[in-house]
Amino acid sequence: MFDEDPLIPPEWRGDWNLSVVLQDEASGAATGGTLYLTNIHRLYDTAKRKKNAEEDSYAWMGPIVSKSKALDTGAALRDRITAHRRVMVVNDEAHHVWDSGSAWNEAIRTLHETILARSGCKLVAQLDFSATPKDNKGLLFKHIVCDTPLGEAVDAGIVKTPLIGQASRKLVEQADDNAAYRWEQHLLLGYERWKASKAEWEASGKKPLLFIMCDDTDAADQITQRFNTDPLFEQLNGKTINLHTNLKGKLKKVGRGKEARYEFVEDEKAISDDDLKALRKLSRELDSNASPYFCIVSVLMLREGWDVRNVTTIVPLRPYSSKANILPEQTLGRGLRRMTPPGQANELVTVVEHPAFASLYQQELAQEGLPLEIVELDRVPATTISIFPDEAHKDVNALNIQIPTLSAGFRIVPKLEGLTIQDVKKAFKPYKPLPLGKQGNNEIQYEDDTCSQMKWWRNCNSIYLC
Repeated sequence: MFDEDPLIPPEWRGDWNLSVVLQDEASGAATGGTLYLTNIHRLYDTAKRKKNAEEDSYAWMGPIVSKSKALDTGAALRDRITAHRRVMVVNDEAHHVWDSGSAWNEAIRTLHETILARSGCKLVAQLDFSATPKDNKGLLFKHIVCDTPLGEAVDAGIVKTPLIGQASRKLVEQADDNAAYRWEQHLLLGYERWKASKAEWEASGKKPLLFIMCDDTDAADQITQRFNTDPLFEQLNGKTINLHTNLKGKLKKVGRGKEARYEFVEDEKAISDDDLKALRKLSRELDSNASPYFCIVSVLMLREGWDVRNVTTIVPLRPYSSKANILPEQTLGRGLRRMTPPGQANELVTVVEHPAFASLYQQELAQEGLPLEIVELDRVPATTISIFPDEAHKDVNALNIQIPTLSAGFRIVPKLEGLTIQDVKKAFKPYKPLPLGKQGNNEIQYEDDTCSQMKWWRNCNSIYLC
């Protein structure tokens, strides 16, 4: 960003020549400017860690990070960071740090105290970033410095415009133990809406994605199984991935070459770290046309970092019990990232009708200046126009376009030094003055070919040509 952003003064760029250290690279010298990119649990000092009974109280905001054992690189990483005299902490997903007694805050406090003891310096700053800056009572954090309401972000074209897709008739939950059939009406509506967005974006080379959010892993498994096999969802057969973090089993590669995909084999053991890394790699590649997947079925991906940009349709199937309505906001956030840069198409993300979203709109999004529309799913408007070369006129000569020959670099630089008002009057002397400013003569009519009408407004320093 500091190399490419035109707003960054060139004189500053040398200050941002940082070394980047990823979380598994704890060894090495600690001199010079360094950016440490790490998960917070790598900074936990488990030897000092005490059991905090209150930690369960913020589990609704995300998974409780395991503190059962220190990772091998943890101590070395902490030692390297605290060797610096000036350290700034930047927290992403910072709604986790609302509780001062949490392990996350304790880790930051330990960095601060260690740096103070080693060099007499302190943490320079702590910057917190979150899309949901609320505590477990739904109250905004008191230390918010800058807030960008969702309505403002939509108006600025930073994110997609969200819509609530309403069914033409009331959606009914079927009496079936299999979630894929119990929620069949919702899934079919989401599938049809996704197909429409897929057809709309196909010419651009973009690959829209369908996101299904389930209540539990059994439901996710059942829906994934049906999407991958049932001809009713033909375009998702073999192209749906079950992506969440509390899976039990192993990741198995099926097929070869471009047709290869990953499926899970159920097992009593929790998914391994290697398979979890493979899962996250898959999620990073979902936007790419090289990825075979068009649909993500998930349970807990709401609580993790999410950089997927191509979600155009969301089908929420889990209940929203939190009084803070954090989960509906996070669900909406799965599809807000744009596929194209701001200022191009007015991108939409459609959420298939869900009572929690109507409530969220009425109670909260309206306060954020977002007039969220509720429209029938089959009437969701297209927002893109495909532009392509006209093969019948691909020869530039056939269009009779003349391209002028320009000089390599000639320009006229006027010399205005010493120019006086007398010089201006002398230059205009050959021209007949206009009868402007006389009482009752505010409009002058011209009949020539170059100007149809000129109006002079008194007490104004401008002449307007109409």
